[in-house]
Formats: sequence, C-alpha cells, structure tokens
Amino acid sequence: MGFNLIEYFYPKEIILVDFDFGNDTFTNRFQKYIENDRGYFSDEFFSTEKTYLGKIDSTEFILRKKRKFMNPNMSPANANGKIFGDKDRTNIKIEINGNDEFNGFGKIFAHLFFLIIFITIIITEAYPLLILFIPFSIAFLAFIHFMQVKKMKEFKENLMNILNQLRDE
Repeated sequence: MGFNLIEYFYPKEIILVDFDFGNDTFTNRFQKYIENDRGYFSDEFFSTEKTYLGKIDSTEFILRKKRKFMNPNMSPANANGKIFGDKDRTNIKIEINGNDEFNGFGKIFAHLFFLIIFITIIITEAYPLLILFIPFSIAFLAFIHFMQVKKMKEFKENLMNILNQLRDE
C-alpha cells in the first residue's frame, strides 16, 4: 500500500447499508433530517434545525453539513448516496467525500504556496531558512490532512447514527 496523491487530496470512503423496508419508507424517514440545499453562500441567511442540507429522491441523495463563517468545527465532508431496492428492501451505497470544492482548492493552493516559498529560498540562497521552513511546512500540511480525515470520520459517524435511528422508527 503506497502513497496515493488523489486519496491525499480527496479522501473518500464507501459505505453499504441495508434496510428491511422499502425505498418510499426510507425516503420519507430520511427526509426528516434533510433541508433543501440553497447553496454554500446562503448558509448564513437561512436557519434550520435539520441535521443536513441537500436533496433526496427515490434513487439518490446528496448531503452536507451547514457551513458557518469562521467556524473551526465546520466539516468539508459530504455524502452522495445511491438508493436501490423495492417495496420490501432498500440498499444504499454511500460515498463520503472528505473534501468539498473549497477545501480541495485550499489544499492545492497551500501546497503551491509552500512550493513557491521553497523555490524563493533556493533562488535567494537563504539556505538556513530551509531548516525552519521544511519541518514547518510538512507539519502544517500533515495537520491539515489529519484534521480533514478526522472531520470525515465524524461526518460518517453522525450519518451512521441517523441511519441506525431510521431502523428504529
């Protein structure tokens, strides 16, 4: 198992869940937890008590948590689900993505920023700065990645708790 650059920038996990009730029942129960998504920029203007923003229909759903400006606990994770089954059984395939568009762009930008600083240090022959710069940049980028993976796992755990509650309703 080696280093995968795509998984580093865009971590994801796939979950399979089965229910003993039909698609319509699942959709109706799960709809209680989903508010219609108006887009990232409208999150500050609309309040909701529901857990997720997104959309759901009889074949698929898209979920994300509400974003708040300057909230450090905000999760960039989101989920795309495919719903399969009939009137007696529902199977769901959920892909949880650790990044949204903004976070993925930010991660790429951070790497480019550090690369530019590194090249500038080499060009200006300020080699002693490398002693400070290299460990700092590696630690910073590793911290961002591990926080992203942690937020994705929290998102997955919350989603699985809700899906388990759907079984009991």
